Amino acid sequence: MKLKTKMNVILLIIIILSSIIGYGINEILDNRLFLKNNIQAAHTNLEYERNDEDILIKDVEVLAGTGASMRPTFYTNNRLLVKDYKNPEELKEGQLITHRLKAIQLENLVLQGDNARYEEIIKFNQIEKIVVGVLYT
Repeated sequence: MKLKTKMNVILLIIIILSSIIGYGINEILDNRLFLKNNIQAAHTNLEYERNDEDILIKDVEVLAGTGASMRPTFYTNNRLLVKDYKNPEELKEGQLITHRLKAIQLENLVLQGDNARYEEIIKFNQIEKIVVGVLYT
């Protein structure tokens, strides 16, 4: 097979994959699919009760995830379990806020989506909720 034909076949495979998995061709070609945020999610202590077959988690609400910036950790319409943010001691590297918490600085937090190229810097008082779990739907 000639090189030009091989390249056309590879491009066709990329186009088909992009339509199946929901990523754009540019994201695939510039290797965004393979960028990994290697900070692990922080563990969060939650209060809960068991009631027969149900587990009731206290002080947690459920929100729908949106956008592509946190793929593959969660996708649009996955359900995020969130709780109110109360104090800086709750925050740990790896914690999910809107994006993953990469670093805690004196006055700022450095965040980055698992599927995002760039970091963002926010202030502590900008946090309203922290993610404590994901329900994959």
